[in-house]
Amino acid sequence: LKAQGPKVAPPLSAHRLPVRQRRDLPGRPLAMKSSDEAAQSLIGGAAGNAVMKKSRTKGDFSRALDYVKDINNLPEDSPIKQGIRCFLKWGVKPLILVCMAYVWVGKKLYAVYQILPT
Repeated sequence: LKAQGPKVAPPLSAHRLPVRQRRDLPGRPLAMKSSDEAAQSLIGGAAGNAVMKKSRTKGDFSRALDYVKDINNLPEDSPIKQGIRCFLKWGVKPLILVCMAYVWVGKKLYAVYQILPT
């Protein structure tokens, strides 16, 4: 029989470290930061540097156009384009059939409404 030495735990990877040992990029561990500081570090800003704007810098239509341009610039296999492609391929026809059924039911209900006495 071989003598077995003490068992040594495998090293922890960065995502399995206890919260106190995880470090946000420069600075203290996340557990020691206040919630505002932690939130600002997640969105890339510094605490206290937030500037409140009185109005939006772009209108709704220009933001929508920018969004469509960003979708155009995505690679062909991006998840957004795959989802849109899947919906257009498999979801539109059932959606049209459901709308047709609602219109048919609406026509029948209107015919019954016209027959009823006033």
